[in-house]
Amino acid sequence: HHNSQHADYAILFADLDWKHARLQERVTRLGAGHGELSDETLRALHERVDRLDAGHAELAGETLRALHERVDRLDAGHAELAGEKLRALQERVDQLGAGHAEQAGELLPALHERVDQLGAGHAEL
Repeated sequence: HHNSQHADYAILFADLDWKHARLQERVTRLGAGHGELSDETLRALHERVDRLDAGHAELAGETLRALHERVDRLDAGHAELAGEKLRALQERVDQLGAGHAEQAGELLPALHERVDQLGAGHAEL
């Protein structure tokens, strides 16, 4: 059973990483596809990035809680999973969640910087 459980978690975390990468790509495309940004559009894009980041952090929190619940259910359904292994698995979920939130936090300033650079490059508009 253990191998299939680990595979389940690998799939869940790979999905989180995939969604995070798609968010980055989408904002990059938005910036690249609108080289002629007016100041108003630039402000709107900043606000959109803020909203996306807030939603992303909320999603990460909900996913972390859901994973904890899933770990608990798996433990209840598989008595052979020792308490030590459960604690280790929950610690791993916490670490991954913390790393995910940190990654999202680093992403936002980088996106703001990119939006500012795009705006500065088209100040004549």
